[in-house]
Amino acid sequence: MGHQDIKNYAQSLDRSFFIDTRYKACAYLNEPLPIGYGQTISQPSLVVEMTQLLCPGSDKSVLEIGTGSGFQTAILARFSKSVYTVECIAELSNTARRKLDALGFTNIFYLIGDGSLGWSDHAPYDRIIVTAAAGTMPEELVYQLRDGGIMIIPVGPRDMQELTMVIKGSDGMADYDPKWTAEALYNILDNAVKYSPPDSIIEIKPIPYEMFYRIDIADRGIGIAEEELGMIFARFYRSPSVAEREGVGIGLYLAREIIQNGGGYIKVSSTPGQGSVFSVFLSTEK
Repeated sequence: MGHQDIKNYAQSLDRSFFIDTRYKACAYLNEPLPIGYGQTISQPSLVVEMTQLLCPGSDKSVLEIGTGSGFQTAILARFSKSVYTVECIAELSNTARRKLDALGFTNIFYLIGDGSLGWSDHAPYDRIIVTAAAGTMPEELVYQLRDGGIMIIPVGPRDMQELTMVIKGSDGMADYDPKWTAEALYNILDNAVKYSPPDSIIEIKPIPYEMFYRIDIADRGIGIAEEELGMIFARFYRSPSVAEREGVGIGLYLAREIIQNGGGYIKVSSTPGQGSVFSVFLSTEK
């Protein structure tokens, strides 16, 4: 599952199926539309961005706060093991459920209630996504997030909200600009996938420190020669051992620039023929 897979699936979904017939002519505009009860269906680009940042997976359980129209729910269910979705407006929840049942989804579970309380019966969750803005970070949702889990949530007062990514560790968490940090992590993951054997495992491990939050990305790929470790972050650098593979040699350069601009840094260790570990250190200081 990649970022493009999520985008392609979102584009394949009939958005008009999830909205009132009065707005079907506007269904494919990239803008929010009313769904009744003072609520809206988010613009498709935001739905895709939030899902990509969430990094769902076929082995991941997801808690969604705000079922709404069910459009976001459908995309989550397509790329996750199970989705537990909470909606405070019964009419919206019931309508979304009928539509998602009609589409054949069997891995979605519904609760009508206060989303700020989460759904403790099925916690902890690997991923949590909040579709409506919160004035502050809901402590109960953080509590229901599994160690190493990811939460995507818009936080802040009306018209000043920031999309926030939270990665929870056993002893702490870090929050930061998700768009660029996710881009940096994606570049590292993309390299790990590209230079690893098919179906091999890539491990992601969060480790909290007092002033930094460390994320290890470990692969079992071709590895990096010791003499090249100091060159891999150079702009347009490509190892002679991968010269025939697709790429331009800018991904790791951009990853380091992004992380450093955010007050963090990247370390790498590698054994040729056995794999590499990229350690991303994110500052926990505001």
